[in-house]
Amino acid sequence: MPYTVAWFIEDRVLLVQLIGNVTVSELDAMSNETTRYAKQGYSPVHAIADCTRLERMPTSLRLLMQTLNRGKDRDTGITVNVGASRVTRFMSHVIHTALGLETFSVDTIAEAEQLLLSLDPTLLEAKVH
Repeated sequence: MPYTVAWFIEDRVLLVQLIGNVTVSELDAMSNETTRYAKQGYSPVHAIADCTRLERMPTSLRLLMQTLNRGKDRDTGITVNVGASRVTRFMSHVIHTALGLETFSVDTIAEAEQLLLSLDPTLLEAKVH
């Protein structure tokens, strides 16, 4: 499977792992799945996107915007990209900015967790439970 989705911190932070070559239709399925998770969680639901095993994804900003355009609603939090290439980081920044969403890039999942904990202190309590 080109991606996995699971809770990193139950009901608050998703861990999305992108693996290998990911197509537009797979990104669409992933977006739908992460939206379902977000609706079940406690707002805002943040995401860590682990790109360390991502080999290729579509590079058309127009197609990506159409596919990932879920807009900012009450459930959408911060996205932190882990291990993304420069191109992936750039595209993620452009898309998230256009959608009015916050995004950051770091090198490790541990750094992503620390960043989210520093930006949203309510995660500390969620992490304990």
